[in-house]
Amino acid sequence: MVGKVLFASSLGTIMEYYDYYAYGIAAAVALPALYFGPLGPALGVAVSLATTFLGSIGRPIGGIIFGHLGDTRGRTSSLTLCLAVMGVATLAIGVLPTYAEIGVIAPVLLVTFRIVQGIGHGGEWGGAMTWTRETVGKSRWAGLLTGGVVQGAPGWGTFLANGITTLIILTTGQAFFVVPWGSWRYIFYIGATLLAIAAVIRLKLLDSPLFLMLKSAGRTVRSPVSVAFKRHWRRIIMFSFMLGGTSFTYMASSYVLPYFASKGFQVATATLASSLAGIGTILASLCFGLLADFFGRKRIGIVGTLFGISMVYPYWYCVASLNPILVIAGTFLFTFAWQSVNGAYPAFFTESFPTEVRQTGAGLSLQFNTVWNFVLATAVWTPIIAITGAAAAVPYLLLTGAMLCIISLILWSLPSMKETKGKELAETPPEGS
Repeated sequence: MVGKVLFASSLGTIMEYYDYYAYGIAAAVALPALYFGPLGPALGVAVSLATTFLGSIGRPIGGIIFGHLGDTRGRTSSLTLCLAVMGVATLAIGVLPTYAEIGVIAPVLLVTFRIVQGIGHGGEWGGAMTWTRETVGKSRWAGLLTGGVVQGAPGWGTFLANGITTLIILTTGQAFFVVPWGSWRYIFYIGATLLAIAAVIRLKLLDSPLFLMLKSAGRTVRSPVSVAFKRHWRRIIMFSFMLGGTSFTYMASSYVLPYFASKGFQVATATLASSLAGIGTILASLCFGLLADFFGRKRIGIVGTLFGISMVYPYWYCVASLNPILVIAGTFLFTFAWQSVNGAYPAFFTESFPTEVRQTGAGLSLQFNTVWNFVLATAVWTPIIAITGAAAAVPYLLLTGAMLCIISLILWSLPSMKETKGKELAETPPEGS
């Protein structure tokens, strides 16, 4: 049972992040000219990249909807439905006509489908981590299995999105970038197909033993969202600010591509670097997930955040060099450093909420982080790119990302952030905590 749940959880999470990074690549190099051409090169790129983060609007909504379903009806049903929502939205983007074909309705629909993607995306993480953590139960390797195996799955999503894109660019050339019905659409067709396969696999599996016991005892709550906010709102808000590295890596993966394009750097090399960086995510999650089982979630959260901060300017040095080897090595090390926190927070978040609101509480903790991403993208990063251009903007983006990570470090270090390693999952945190 554990092996099947790990596989099904990981597969869905892989496809969640495949979709995210595939859209980010398309938004950086293909969508600006095809959907935002009238805005001009600089503003078109800035607005196109901002749509990447518009999915963040939908993610808390998805966290609420699918968190409610997961905490009242079951983890597997909510997870299967959120994959279906993501799959439909992904396919819709892949078949959407361009601005030249249907006018202003094209970017409007693009934004709409991106938000719907975000709604499906918003239900995936909380459900997958809750399902996994509850299924592994008292295993001494809970951190490794949750933070290492399942949270490492985004690395495979990154690897697939960038690897498939690299292959498509190398085989189709300029058709990827400028042809309205060009090969950039293939990445969405592939994503929709794989999401459908993942949904079918999940349909055949049972819910976690903890949830089944909760449901059979009649202890599910009518409104998990209300209970989560009434009893645990401080925890949810503080957790959402503890993932500055998540904001940072999303920003770097999306906003650095236009920088490379503006410098004449081969986009295929940049996507290859990002693809190999996905391996860095996998390795970091496994290594630090294992360490979290030995030294605790909180200690590894602190160490991982410090590790990431130390890599900010080495990464910028490698990017600015435009040397292919340095770009690939720097991107790999930057990603490995920041994804080290993956080993700590999935177990830490899910172990911090009681079973009756675990999916809602843990899911919203992460999804509110994406709201801060959206605010930064629209209020800070997009104006910087529009004013300075892609080439000059990257140092400023890295600076704001580093500031986020310092906030994360402070929160991880607070005495109120109690260690959860070895905690009994059925134990309910104190009221109002």
